[in-house]
Amino acid sequence: MEKVKYLICFIVCVFACPLVSNAECSYERQAELSRIASNVQFSYTYEIDNLVQSAIYNVLVTNVTNDIYIVDDYGIVISGGVEGNRTYQGNNNISFTIYSNDLNCRGQKISTQHISLPVYNKFYSTEVCKQNMDNELCFLWRNNEAYALSDFEKIINNNKQVQKDNDEVAEQTFDYIEFLKQNKLIIITIIVGAMVFSVVVLFLRKRRGDRK
Repeated sequence: MEKVKYLICFIVCVFACPLVSNAECSYERQAELSRIASNVQFSYTYEIDNLVQSAIYNVLVTNVTNDIYIVDDYGIVISGGVEGNRTYQGNNNISFTIYSNDLNCRGQKISTQHISLPVYNKFYSTEVCKQNMDNELCFLWRNNEAYALSDFEKIINNNKQVQKDNDEVAEQTFDYIEFLKQNKLIIITIIVGAMVFSVVVLFLRKRRGDRK
C-alpha cells in the first residue's frame, strides 16, 4: 500500500511539472510585454464648463492590445484590445498602471505611466479677468487654487497700480529723451559756448600772470 502511494505521487509529479513549466512567465515574454506597454499612447482634449468653473478632460488611450490591460487612479479598467476614452475633472495628474493579460503572466504589473493635464484657471471667466486678459494671472491655464476671489481681485488691482506707476515713469523718461532730441542744437551750442568761455577765461588769467 505504501508503494502504491509513492507511485501515485510520482505519477502526479511527472504530469504536473510540465504544467508548472508552461505556466511560468518567461523573461522573453516579460520583455515583449514591456515593449507592448511602452507603445501605449495617451492624448487628451478638453471642454470648459463655465457653470462649475472647471475644465473637463477627455483622455484617449490607444495601442492597448489584448496582451495587457490598464487601471487608472480611480480603479477604472481599460480592457485589452479596446481604446480607452475616459473623462476626468479636477485632477490634473493621472496615473495609469499597465498589467499583463497574458495567461501565464496575468496580473503582473508591467509599468506605470503618468499624464499631466494643464491646470484650469478658476478665475478665467470672472469679470476681473475679463477686464485684465493681458495679466498672466488671468491666462486660461494658471493654477490659482490657493486664492479666494477677494484676494485675487486685490492682487490684480495692485498689479494694475504697479504697472500704471511704471508706465508713468517710462513716459517721463521718454519725454526727457525727446526733449534732448528736439533741443540738441541749442544744448550743443550752450556746451560749446561754455567750453570756449572757459578757455578764454583761462587764457586771460594766464596772460595776466605772465605780465606780473
